[in-house]
Amino acid sequence: MHTRFIGLFIITTTARPFGIWRDWVFKKFKISNEDKGIKPYLVDTLAYLSFEMPLYITNLTISGASLEQMIKSILFFAFIAGMVGRPYGIYRNFIRCRIFKLNSSL
Repeated sequence: MHTRFIGLFIITTTARPFGIWRDWVFKKFKISNEDKGIKPYLVDTLAYLSFEMPLYITNLTISGASLEQMIKSILFFAFIAGMVGRPYGIYRNFIRCRIFKLNSSL
């Protein structure tokens, strides 16, 4: 439960920085919101993993996870990120553009 509360705090406070990071990664790889296929999937997954993994490791460390628990959790997190990285990026862009009426910088 302790880990979940820390995670909730981390997710809430890092939402905007992650959006900025994702935009930057997309610009570096020259990806637009209209791009389809494997490249945007891989870039979204890379952006998600490269931003969230260090936060996740920090959360596990603060929560007192053992090395074995951390390794298992990190491997599982990487596996899940491969499935949710792109859908999460699409969802974030939808919220940004359609709900908050913010222009995407991509």
